[in-house]
Amino acid sequence: MVVASTFGAPAAAQTLVQTRDLENLVGTGTSLALAYAAPVVPGNTLIAVCRTGNSQGSVTLADSVNGAWTQALATNDPGNRSITIAYFASTGLGTPVVTCSWSPNATLNNQLTLFEYSGLSAATPFGGGLATCPNPVTSTPTSGSFYSSGTNDLLLGAVTIPEASTTAFAAEATGFTTESTDSFGVANHSHLHTADEIASAPGTYAYEPFLAAGEPACVAIAVFRTAGAAAPMVTTGPPTQISSTGVQLNGSANPNLTATTGWFRYDTVNPGVCDDVFGTRVPAASGVYLDAGASPIAYSQPVSGLTPTTPYYACAIADNAIGTSFGAVVSFQTLSAPDAGPPPDAGPLADAGSADSGSFQSGDAGGARLRFTVGCGCSGGQLPYWTFAVCLVAALLARLGRASRPRASDSTR
Repeated sequence: MVVASTFGAPAAAQTLVQTRDLENLVGTGTSLALAYAAPVVPGNTLIAVCRTGNSQGSVTLADSVNGAWTQALATNDPGNRSITIAYFASTGLGTPVVTCSWSPNATLNNQLTLFEYSGLSAATPFGGGLATCPNPVTSTPTSGSFYSSGTNDLLLGAVTIPEASTTAFAAEATGFTTESTDSFGVANHSHLHTADEIASAPGTYAYEPFLAAGEPACVAIAVFRTAGAAAPMVTTGPPTQISSTGVQLNGSANPNLTATTGWFRYDTVNPGVCDDVFGTRVPAASGVYLDAGASPIAYSQPVSGLTPTTPYYACAIADNAIGTSFGAVVSFQTLSAPDAGPPPDAGPLADAGSADSGSFQSGDAGGARLRFTVGCGCSGGQLPYWTFAVCLVAALLARLGRASRPRASDSTR
């Protein structure tokens, strides 16, 4: 007998509609078939937990109305106590007959449990979980953890438990528990036990199956999202702290009850519509973790290395396990580069006289001021020493050239 109970306070729109169980303790076969007790409602989520007692082969599930189901989790332990959890968002009326098939043949402890839930996300209900087979366990409780992305997630757990064991199966803080008192009259045969829990908040949950030392066991816990869970809603905010080479990009995202990460993209070319392909991604990988709430959460990212006086286009992006969403494209322009100031000083400056006088006076050198008067047309106020020197040499060469030419008066003598 499988005990399936809801603990805590479930969301009003999330309800366990029906559950049914079939166990084949001793027999030979490759499948179990079980019909729902009542017609299922289109749009509700159907979940099955199938356990094979001594087969490590593949396990598949399908029903007579909807066809093949999607596998969420599966274990396969050395003790041959495998657990498979599968689901389907019902699309047809009627009372489906669900078949769990496996290969190779399994002769002991095969079991199939069916659930119908309303209020779960129809598009992508499965949101993670864990499947593990500690084998053998020790006298110390074997513990592990799994993650719930949103408040009101459904945590559906299953554990294989030896018939002789006293077992508690718990998720930390929320009272996820189940116990079995049905021995089926067969000693030393393990049974599948299930329980469900509505997550009180997003976070990491722990399980602790208590078994006698040396007994093999498998644990599978699937997290199913509520109907309220969805891809994030993203808004791009106005850029701030704009400079000639940098900016701060701003945005916000509503995680819609699912753990969300946010980032940005920018480019000098307008993409028209935001996507996660154009331009440059910041940060280059991962992003800002935005938790799993139901209200907008602001986030920002500084950007450097931009080109001055250039138009840019940017947008905010965020994603969670359900999908990726994009904010609108906004534009901004970087400021002009700051004035670079006068060029580097090439050395002490010389005072240049006028072109008419052809006189040059050097800058102060140790308190002494030197004045040269040469016949060249160098002028322009303050001159570096090297300019003054070139001009001076040119003037002296010109003077020597004139001095070496014979005067007209000499040729007539």
